[in-house]
Amino acid sequence: MFNARLLLGLVEDASVRLIDLFAERAAADGDEKAAKAIQAAKEAPHMEDRLRAAADALPADLRPGGVNPLSVLYDHYSRGIHGLSDDDCLEVAQQLDFALEYIFRNWRRQMEDAAVLRAKVQRWSDPSGPSKKPDN
Repeated sequence: MFNARLLLGLVEDASVRLIDLFAERAAADGDEKAAKAIQAAKEAPHMEDRLRAAADALPADLRPGGVNPLSVLYDHYSRGIHGLSDDDCLEVAQQLDFALEYIFRNWRRQMEDAAVLRAKVQRWSDPSGPSKKPDN
């Protein structure tokens, strides 16, 4: 029973963190459609709906080998963690933790790199700037 609660807590926390990351990315990209989907996910009354929305919205560049790790984990979750043994819940929680760490680490790095690139490109294209020469 402890591992089922651990899994529930991990999934609930992760779904909130993922939706926040999706909101940041949508804002950075100016993607209104994604912003609407994110808002709907935030307002979803059930954590299962938030996790499904997060899995559906996971960008292709965070799907190694074309596999959506959140979708696979959502399938485990939606089967009903209450029907899983304590050991199975612990295994799913560990898999989810590994997948989320990968997503958060890589997505955060991509967003930071994109912000640096945007700032440089804006500086390069500023006609009032002191130099037209791009910097590194």
